[in-house]
Amino acid sequence: MTIKTKRDIEELLSSFCDFAQYDEKGAKHYLVFADKERSGDWTLMVYRDGLITAHGRGIDYCDEGERVLKREEAGKFVWKNRKAINAVIREKRKVTTS
Repeated sequence: MTIKTKRDIEELLSSFCDFAQYDEKGAKHYLVFADKERSGDWTLMVYRDGLITAHGRGIDYCDEGERVLKREEAGKFVWKNRKAINAVIREKRKVTTS
């Protein structure tokens, strides 16, 4: 999967658990990717109940808490960060096919 269109975003969010890592303790799937604007990392999380959140962390900053995203906001967030997300997806694909 590569995010090239808005439809790809829906596919990504719908199949998030198929490629994201799972956190047993937090009962959520998550994907970590580069935060190019703040030189750190974003973590996009989807909980079992469908709740979507994002959290940023870097050397000089750490967001206070997870920011809850409505589906539409999550779509805009993914679109804005698609280059970094695509890079992570490509890397995961390389690892699983090797």
